[in-house]
Amino acid sequence: MSRPQSIGDIIPRVIAKMGLTQKVKQAEIVEGWEDLVGKAVARHCQPVSLNKCYLTVNVDSSPWLNELKRFSKDTILQKLKDKMGRRMIKDIRFRIGSVNKDTEQ
Repeated sequence: MSRPQSIGDIIPRVIAKMGLTQKVKQAEIVEGWEDLVGKAVARHCQPVSLNKCYLTVNVDSSPWLNELKRFSKDTILQKLKDKMGRRMIKDIRFRIGSVNKDTEQ
C-alpha cells in the first residue's frame, strides 16, 4: 500500500500533466502585476497573455508604450525573471490595447 501524498505535492504534477503551467504562471503575473510595476504604471498597462515564454502587455497610450519600451522594460523583465524563473519569461511585448482601469487610484 502506498503512503498518502499531500495535496501540495499532487497539484503541481496535475497542472503540468494538463498543460496548464503557462496559464497558472500567467495568473500569478496578473495577480502580482501592481506590486511588480507599481500603482502608477499598473494604471496604464496590464499583462494579457503568456505564450511560449513571451509576456504580452497591453498599454493604454503611445506615450506610455514608449516609456515602458525605452525605460522600464529591462527592469520589469528582470523582476519577472527573478520571481518566475529565468526560463519562464524570455521577453515582454508591449502593445497598444485595452487596459482594465479598475486599479485603485
